[in-house]
Amino acid sequence: MSTRRRLLPAPAAIAVMAAGLALGACGQPTSAPAPGAASEVGATTQEGSSVPAGPAGTDAPTATLGPTASPTASPSVALPTVATTKVGDLTLTASMARVLHGVSDVRGTRQRPGLQVEYTLVNGGRQSLTAYDLVPAQLGSGTLGDVDPEHAWVYAADGVVRLSKQAFDPAPNVRFAAPPVTGARPLPAGATLTGRAWAPWPPVLDVPGTTFTAPRGPLPTDAGSWQFCVQVTGGAEQVGPAPDAVGGRESPSTARARAPQGDELVCTDPVPLPTP
Repeated sequence: MSTRRRLLPAPAAIAVMAAGLALGACGQPTSAPAPGAASEVGATTQEGSSVPAGPAGTDAPTATLGPTASPTASPSVALPTVATTKVGDLTLTASMARVLHGVSDVRGTRQRPGLQVEYTLVNGGRQSLTAYDLVPAQLGSGTLGDVDPEHAWVYAADGVVRLSKQAFDPAPNVRFAAPPVTGARPLPAGATLTGRAWAPWPPVLDVPGTTFTAPRGPLPTDAGSWQFCVQVTGGAEQVGPAPDAVGGRESPSTARARAPQGDELVCTDPVPLPTP
């Protein structure tokens, strides 16, 4: 006996297909790891802390500064541009994007509207280093006060808008009662540091006061690119622990404020500024 297959009229067939698609949307697809999500191996610490950890089977220590999951593609976050720079044994990788509206990333960390950078510093050498990447709101005090881990100086360099985590030299003929300090984190041999930087959009000049030598020219209105920089020096620059500067979490160290020398200011290549 033959079995006849009844053909549905075109509108009914479309309805069946739509129902099938809706059913598939309610299923449980296998989800890929979230972009930037941490691996289960190694260690994650609170902001500004460091612990000896690393990939399984190694002794490489890892230190983290808050969640570093990259923003996902959405109407609120432009697709990031990733740039990698290597200076000697140090590698800087930065993911730079414009956050259009206040959103939470895949780890629930709030992102402010503006220019957002998530970066990684890897010390592939045998010498301990220090990253000057915890920038106080104002430079000039002999003690480290409140620190926003995302604060970065904003100024122009060769027509490029620069977000930079660094210190500056005192201005000529300026003497401080106590040497001014900035926030720093140790970067031991074989270790990794991660962190974030932020600047408002449109960018606004943000440098220390006139008691320091810093670029003060207006940001170019026709600037077409921006870059991220961080000052990294030898381990001997670290001078000691700071008071509790990050709201109850493990505090950063203090380092005497001075301008980068030689190749101590590590910068990404410029990338296009996002269009308004």
